[in-house]
Amino acid sequence: MNKRTAKIATGGLGNASKVGRTFNLPAVTSCPTGGQLRTVDGSVCADCYACKGRCAMSNVQRAWNNNLELARLATTDPDARRVWVDAMVYQIGGLDYFRWHSSGDLFSQAYADMVADVIRRTPDVMHWVPTKERNKVSTFAELPNVRVRLSAAMVDDLPIGSDGSAVGSDLESVEDLAWQAGNGSVVCPATLPTDHPDHVDGCASGCRACWSHDVPTVVYIKH
Repeated sequence: MNKRTAKIATGGLGNASKVGRTFNLPAVTSCPTGGQLRTVDGSVCADCYACKGRCAMSNVQRAWNNNLELARLATTDPDARRVWVDAMVYQIGGLDYFRWHSSGDLFSQAYADMVADVIRRTPDVMHWVPTKERNKVSTFAELPNVRVRLSAAMVDDLPIGSDGSAVGSDLESVEDLAWQAGNGSVVCPATLPTDHPDHVDGCASGCRACWSHDVPTVVYIKH
């Protein structure tokens, strides 16, 4: 396995400006729940950031669709599955932190099981899996090197159980949500206005709340 063969097998990793290395799939088409929420006014998916701006550029969408095609193939072909998992382990293994899906989600249980295999085989990497697919995470949610964050469905609402992630429409609503969640919940500093004293440019500043088991809920300003 080398960088070239690993990229051919998986489509390759992305590099999100705020969180660093990630693996992306096209929004909506890889989002069973999010695709339905896309048409619901006031949902966190109605104005999905992964469907606009740079994310909507044709070259980006081509790359993410290629990732999805390769992942789908791996869910149906045992040989392709083995190569896909090996390739992801190769690409992720040297990292300290990794985020699954700045765009996209766990599109099937078979795919979630592949993600679980990668997490198990990279025990020194701390994984963050934000998802709306709460019924697909049981195979890896309790592993020590992963933080699953169940996303709230609606803007200005908390996730079920107040443990996961939420989106507020503005600074006031974000702070209110964090107060409601309590228990050490935090507001993502990268989504704060740039003139806010606690604003940071991204996780490279040292914030790892989204990966932390000690932070029950992270709240983001809608973006």
